[in-house]
Amino acid sequence: MRLRVDRFAADTEATLGRLYIDDAFECFTLEDQGRDGAKVMGETRIPAGEYELKLRAEGGWHEREGKRYDKKFGANWHQGMLHLQNVPGFEYILIHAGNTEKETMGCLLVGAATGVDKRGHHSVGASRNAYEKLYPKVSKALSAGETVTIRINDQPTVHVPVEPAPTEKPGAAALGTVIAGAGAAGAGALILTDNESAPPPEAPIETAPSAPAPQETSASTAQPSAAWPPTQSTLGLVVAGIGVVVVLLGIYLLFVRFRAWRHRRRG
Repeated sequence: MRLRVDRFAADTEATLGRLYIDDAFECFTLEDQGRDGAKVMGETRIPAGEYELKLRAEGGWHEREGKRYDKKFGANWHQGMLHLQNVPGFEYILIHAGNTEKETMGCLLVGAATGVDKRGHHSVGASRNAYEKLYPKVSKALSAGETVTIRINDQPTVHVPVEPAPTEKPGAAALGTVIAGAGAAGAGALILTDNESAPPPEAPIETAPSAPAPQETSASTAQPSAAWPPTQSTLGLVVAGIGVVVVLLGIYLLFVRFRAWRHRRRG
């Protein structure tokens, strides 16, 4: 089996490539940036060239991925990490899931799509989907004793000036929503408490009964008393209710933000 990666775009932090299996397109790749000078630890892609792939059934990556996929697909789906052999100046170069160059130390990340991270650099998406499609093809060939190689080509890479990602911070916005809701709920509670602690109205002074004044006859019917403005208790309940709704909305937004963060971390 022959794999090939054609690097085609780069910026100041990351390099995109297209990965082929026996000349058929499989997925995209993401690596660190290229450097003309000396290697910078954790910030440099590996040299172009041809490398043999083997399974590495030891180390932290193997243990973590083994547990993940034993649970997801059953025992023996994960046989070991896809490990590039004898890379000049590098050790333990693997093919694995990930989305941004912050998740690689020279390794090749795979993804089903390309994009831009929050800092405006190249990234890949749907990484787990791409990895779970690629991995069994390669591991099956290796387990069968087949020689598997990967050729990495430095095609004329286009240094793309990507647009910076929006600076919106949904996590901070969600937290602010929670705080605002809690403040509103607290204000409503204070209104209710203040109303309950108000002194009762003074009892009217009794006077000698007087003859009732003659009632004027009128054809019009009595009008009900106005319902506005609302009482202090009603106002407190409304404000507290709005506050509780806003707090719940903020908690939901924080949950959504956390899931998105966890998805990026796991690929």
